[in-house]
Amino acid sequence: MRKILRRLAAGALGAAVLWTPALALSPQELGVILTEQYAGEIPAQVWEQTTVEGMLDALGDPFSRYYTAQEYAAFQAAVNGDGTGEGPAAVTVADGLGRIDLRSFGADTYAILRDGVAAAGGVHHWIVDLRGNRGGELQATADALSVFTGGGELIYLRDRADKLYSAKSGYSKLCLDPAIVLVDGATASAGELYAAGIRDRQRGLLIGSRTYGKGVAQSAFDASHPTYGGAFADGSALLLTTEKAFSDALVSNNIMGVLPNLVVEADQAEGVARLLCADAPREDTGGYLRLHLARWRWYVDLAHGDREALRALLEALPPQAELYLGAGGPEGWTPTTPQAVAQAQGLSGYTPRRFPDVDASPYAQAINALRTYGILKGDEAGQFRPADGLDRASLCALLAQAMDYPPSAADPAFADTPADAWYTPYITTLHALGVVNGYDDGLFHPDDPIPHQQFMAILSRIVAGISANSYAAFQLGPDQAALADGDFSAYDPWAVKGAWLLDGAWFAPARDIDPNGVTTREEAAYCLWSALSTLGLIQG
Repeated sequence: MRKILRRLAAGALGAAVLWTPALALSPQELGVILTEQYAGEIPAQVWEQTTVEGMLDALGDPFSRYYTAQEYAAFQAAVNGDGTGEGPAAVTVADGLGRIDLRSFGADTYAILRDGVAAAGGVHHWIVDLRGNRGGELQATADALSVFTGGGELIYLRDRADKLYSAKSGYSKLCLDPAIVLVDGATASAGELYAAGIRDRQRGLLIGSRTYGKGVAQSAFDASHPTYGGAFADGSALLLTTEKAFSDALVSNNIMGVLPNLVVEADQAEGVARLLCADAPREDTGGYLRLHLARWRWYVDLAHGDREALRALLEALPPQAELYLGAGGPEGWTPTTPQAVAQAQGLSGYTPRRFPDVDASPYAQAINALRTYGILKGDEAGQFRPADGLDRASLCALLAQAMDYPPSAADPAFADTPADAWYTPYITTLHALGVVNGYDDGLFHPDDPIPHQQFMAILSRIVAGISANSYAAFQLGPDQAALADGDFSAYDPWAVKGAWLLDGAWFAPARDIDPNGVTTREEAAYCLWSALSTLGLIQG
């Protein structure tokens, strides 16, 4: 995260308060900073508080906080290490395999990577461990990412005024070979932006579990700030959410996290990564697998690989991945399937991540891909029930679980969504995020079937929240040329924008879809898969 806001215009900002040296931030001073800089909505309860601590608690932002001078000094030290006395990064080489442990992103991170990679020599396989990486400085993150991607605009921020700007690295690419990046649920913030940058630039493969989901950036307001510095003369600081962060492809990981290419259990991530570090066979392909995934070819030596890791790899392969078995000779490869390999290798315990009741669905591959990534869950019997129609409550549950939106414990948003109903936490969450609304009567009608045009409007809002490009298009809406051919004439006016935004991602062209027809589970799943893969968030 950046130390200070460098783009603020001088002048009118802070005019309501005379910023003079003080021993601590006052509630009045905090109120001005929040009003002028905070990126989110400010709850009314904030203004009812009489202390800085009470105001920040009422803000409800877990990433915004006030530091005493001692706490701020410790925070700054942690950014340049991992809080345990170790440095921010380490590069090691063993048996021809390069390993980069990225604990955080600080001032020394790039130099450590540069010198370590230069000294490695002859390494063609790199494992980058981001597990537990909680972030750091955005510029340091961009520079560290450039080791594999090369320079340029690698990270983007969008402020409260919807202005988009970038963190740019001027360094050249140091590694031509791809990176295998390990992530987990503790990979957060700048760590997620690094992983997403590898994905977006197609410079490697992500392995592990869905990341934490912190896609907002904070600015540190301290004594060095040109406008507000007087409030922190005692060495204290305020860390405040001021922007939403986006990866190189202008997509956000906020709340939903970054999805790995291969979702595996924590104890198998390292083994799967090492399994994919085999060299390509030169004279005889027999005994090897070749995997096409994330725009790269990966090889597995079946004779020397860990069998549990092989089982985990085969279970994690999405249906869109291409798998080949060596048939002998320098160029002999035969298409195969994970099931066939598991059977031939005698891998007991191999369990394909497929729904048993979707084979007849025209959208089976998309549905099973979402199942492989853990995005879709079945019922208690493991069934997906693809042809079933969706009601409004069930759709909210499906989407909230898919996007990893946490169920809300807040009071219900609608009178007809009781606090003890199974679906209410999901509806409350999506309503708070601006994804779903009620009807004109103020009720939600959770049992009503979800028409196609309602589903389109809801999914388009989710996509606009992920993609900066989609957000900009959603704000503008379709122009007259887009509406002239009558593709959306059957849709209600409130639904046109959503139908237009994702036209091409639906299960059919928008003009061929009955706006008031009931959305089925398989239709919703296909559209979700299509949207996520179009954004580059999962394998397409």
